[in-house]
Amino acid sequence: MKDGIYKDNIQEYWKQNSRVRFANFNNCVGCFHQNPILLHHRSTENAVKYEWFASQERQKNYKNTFINGITYDTIRDKKLQFELFDYDFSDCDSGYCGL
Repeated sequence: MKDGIYKDNIQEYWKQNSRVRFANFNNCVGCFHQNPILLHHRSTENAVKYEWFASQERQKNYKNTFINGITYDTIRDKKLQFELFDYDFSDCDSGYCGL
């Protein structure tokens, strides 16, 4: 959010212009504000984009993780007991980036 303008304000403004399309997921594929369960889902649906985040953590000089206490590789490799569907998540609910 900048100057009190949120994503829904921007989308409402551009509704009349059909040439402007807003993607549901942008760089949110690896957003560190997301729950690891959702990130695991994104790792399978957007493997190439997700791999960028994991590769940054694996770099020799990079000593930290994006998410405290867990790596993107660990999140991707976990075996979940249930499956998420894309239509379960249409917008970001973290509220941090303001998009």
